[in-house]
Amino acid sequence: MILSELKVQNGCDCQCETGGLVTQKLKMLAALVMLTGCQPVATNSEVMPHLGAAVMCDFQQHECQQQGNRLTLLPATAPSETPLSLQLQLAPGQTIVAAQITGRDMYMGMIPVKFDQHGSAQTMVGSCATDHMVWRLAVRLQDQGGKLQTLHFDWLADAPVAE
Repeated sequence: MILSELKVQNGCDCQCETGGLVTQKLKMLAALVMLTGCQPVATNSEVMPHLGAAVMCDFQQHECQQQGNRLTLLPATAPSETPLSLQLQLAPGQTIVAAQITGRDMYMGMIPVKFDQHGSAQTMVGSCATDHMVWRLAVRLQDQGGKLQTLHFDWLADAPVAE
C-alpha cells in the first residue's frame, strides 16, 4: 500500500508527513554511507597503534626481525600439517605474555603458542584449499616497565622452495 492510499484510508496527513521524514532520513543515511566508503582503509596500526605493523617473513632468506626481536621457523618453507619449530629471540627487557597463530586473511581458528623459557615453541598449522595462505603469529610482549605491545609476524604457508 502506498502512502497516498494510507492518507485517504486513515483520513489524516500524518502518514504522508512521516513518510517524507523517513525518506529524507534515508537519503541522509545513504549519503553518509557513501562518504565513509571514500575513506582509505585503515591498517591495524592506524586503528590500534599498540598493535604495530605486521612483517611479512621469508624464513628461507633470513630470520624475521621486528623491533629488536628475531623469529625463525623450521622448516623454512612452513609446510601445512607438519610440525613447525619456532624460535623467538627477544630484545633485552622483553618477556612473552601470550602468543597465538591465526589466518591473516581467512578465518582458520586460533592456535595458542606456548614458548618455553628459551623462546622455543612447537606448533602445527592446518592446510588451506587456496594456494595463498598467510599465517600470522601475534606475540604479546611486556617490557620491564610493564608496557605491553603486540608484534605480528606473517608468513606464507607451503612457500615454494627458494633456489
